[in-house]
Amino acid sequence: MNRSLDSLFHPHSLAVIGVSRDYNAVGSCIYRNIIEEKFNGSVFPVNPFIQTYNGEVCYPSVLVIPQSVDIAVVVVPATIVPSVMEEIGKKHIQTAIIISAGFGETGIEGKALEYRIQEIAHTYKITVLGPNCLGLIHPKDHINISFARTKPISGSIAFLSQSGALGTAILDIVTPKSIGFSHFISLGNKIDVSELDVLEYLIKDEETTVIGMYIEQLSDAKRCIDIGRRIASNSKPKPIIVLKGGQTKKGTDAVHSHTGSLAGLPESYRALFKQSCMLETCSTQEFINTLVAFSENPIPKGNGAAIVTNAGGPAILATDTLTSRSVIIPDIPGKHNPIDLLGDAKALDFEKTLSFLEKNDSVNSILSIVTPQTMTDIDNTANAFCIHKKHSLKPLTVCFMGDQMMKTGKQILDLGHVPSSKYPEQAAAMLANLHVYASLRERILHSQYYTQPKQIHSLLPMDAYDPLSSIRSIGISVPPYVITKNIPTDSSILSCLGNLLAIKIISPQIIHKSDVGAVSLNIPKERAIEKVKEMMEDIKKHNICIVPPYTILFMNMVDTTQSLECIVGLKKEPGLGTLVMLGLGGIYVEILKDVVFRFVPISESDAKEMVTELQFFRIFEGVRGRKALDVDELINTLLLISQIASEKPEIEEMDINPLLVGPRGSGVLALDCRITLKDQKAPQILPGDV
Repeated sequence: MNRSLDSLFHPHSLAVIGVSRDYNAVGSCIYRNIIEEKFNGSVFPVNPFIQTYNGEVCYPSVLVIPQSVDIAVVVVPATIVPSVMEEIGKKHIQTAIIISAGFGETGIEGKALEYRIQEIAHTYKITVLGPNCLGLIHPKDHINISFARTKPISGSIAFLSQSGALGTAILDIVTPKSIGFSHFISLGNKIDVSELDVLEYLIKDEETTVIGMYIEQLSDAKRCIDIGRRIASNSKPKPIIVLKGGQTKKGTDAVHSHTGSLAGLPESYRALFKQSCMLETCSTQEFINTLVAFSENPIPKGNGAAIVTNAGGPAILATDTLTSRSVIIPDIPGKHNPIDLLGDAKALDFEKTLSFLEKNDSVNSILSIVTPQTMTDIDNTANAFCIHKKHSLKPLTVCFMGDQMMKTGKQILDLGHVPSSKYPEQAAAMLANLHVYASLRERILHSQYYTQPKQIHSLLPMDAYDPLSSIRSIGISVPPYVITKNIPTDSSILSCLGNLLAIKIISPQIIHKSDVGAVSLNIPKERAIEKVKEMMEDIKKHNICIVPPYTILFMNMVDTTQSLECIVGLKKEPGLGTLVMLGLGGIYVEILKDVVFRFVPISESDAKEMVTELQFFRIFEGVRGRKALDVDELINTLLLISQIASEKPEIEEMDINPLLVGPRGSGVLALDCRITLKDQKAPQILPGDV
């Protein structure tokens, strides 16, 4: 991003356009929050129908304000915003926060207003936050340009939210727990400033140690991955915790490939977050708990956790949660892990055990669980955790399991900045997420962002009738084959092929060929033409009328007994980028759904992870007497496909299915390929899925 967000984070003067005599009006609330927060700068109320406001001169327009203004806060009806933006531009105000609603979220007319505002902002080079946003808060600098009711305290969490209402609720939940924020920014409709712009700014922000984001959609996966990796690989990383809204894809257009049908929004964003080193949470509660855990804890330096408890049952539940998220519960010499101090455990017992675990090299984090037994000294035990936390170098989360009996203990933990929950699974999830992030970051630190595959010497144009020739041109092996545009009359065209053939009829009217008899295997060459005629008749029985143009593929039969059928594909996700897919292929791909995704360009590390993340990865290693498969060549194929996506942006979707992965050293073999190009109204007449 070329422009600076300095004025958005460090303003010296503000104009609130749309203050009102109505005490509860949005403009009045924002002005009041600015004043009550003791903003160290000039504040100018603006309303053409009011002469004085709160004892100050109220200006009819920003144009007559006698001083320069850093931020114009716009709180006027949507239809008036364009004219106000013109005045902001003529006043040379660098930044506008548009609180007003009634834009793209309301329909076509609102969207037209958004476009008009964007044009004005572009003309005058105005940085715009919003519209339809809550505003922003920078507690340390006493800046509260929002109509949030809760006033957050200063801290280390930067929180970005597309939903202003969710943001105010989260502020109200965490502020009483003495959890503070470095920045709170409501993004609204994001016609200009986006999460990525703010993330890029926060890289060098010394006040922020952890970043939380509620998002509904992102754009530009490549930039997102780049920024996320830079933040994670910093010597002082700032974990990015994400809560994603909109996990379903409604009203999507029909897709014509396996990749398209399998790559929905959740899968796309899951890949994006992993590549960007962002930790996704599955609920608002987990999101808040994780933010608190990261704000109060260091990142663990290993993957071993110890559990200390005065109750066995809750410890078992916590153990299940930790191990399900790949955290190790290591053996501890002389003790059983979880360490059960029994129901009569005193504060001193917990204190001694914590000190012991602090010195144990196999333990990298600690989870403590306390239940309200008759003998439990709740307050002193809570104090023991707080004292330990001040000097500990290892992450700590605590479960004070209960409600009324544990109330004062929880208050002590909050004041002592010890992350806690009343449920063992939640306390364990908080701790586990610290380990998950550490693992994500370790992967980023030890992998290159992009590894160039072997040089592509030639890349043919995407052939509308013969995509196999295109992928063969970049070094992906394909068996000998012949393609014709009609039923051949002379069998001599098949002379270059072997004695046994696979035959496929390819037409826009046929999506899944095996369902309608459009594929035949092990056909003697001398019967091939006759077999095609029979297949055409079989297809008619399925009420499919094949009209020209259509093609017929004759291919040498291949021995697949020692190979594994995989699928490799590409799929454009609008606004984000292009995904590479890998999965188990063949006719059951959409049933098994053992698939993984990454955004292009992928690195060699990404490609390796895609292979190992498959549920059936062990098949590649060789099982039940079968030979290990050629994973190295599969990885190289993924890199080549990623490069095709970069060099051929007109590709909307691609399937290579099946891609046979042979025994180690024998390479891979593409038996079929389907490609959908940009602006196609129907599937290309290409070799498709078997």
